Amino acid sequence: MRKIIVFVLAIILYSTQFSYAHAPSRVEASYDPETSEVSVMVYHDVKDPKTHYIKNISVFVNDVQVLQDEYSQQSNNMDQPAVYELRDLKSGDKVTVKASCSISGQNSTTLTI
Repeated sequence: MRKIIVFVLAIILYSTQFSYAHAPSRVEASYDPETSEVSVMVYHDVKDPKTHYIKNISVFVNDVQVLQDEYSQQSNNMDQPAVYELRDLKSGDKVTVKASCSISGQNSTTLTI
């Protein structure tokens, strides 16, 4: 009986971690043709950006992954900014930015050049 109680408590404690987890609420991206830079803002409101954060940002051009940026904490408790230089983008190219939470969930946006 004691083992069952300990097991149930462990499951409850482990699952409460996920009740605070959530996907990034919004991902925004813009392209500056003069600098060839894609500016990204991932909105992810968290209590502690060292333990619950944007884990990675991946960038795809025409459905081909061109880079992935890994993080070990979020820059602040509201959002994670990033800037990427993407040369050789042409009119009509589709740039997709995907951001993943360190605990659970992801969100993305796509912009057409």
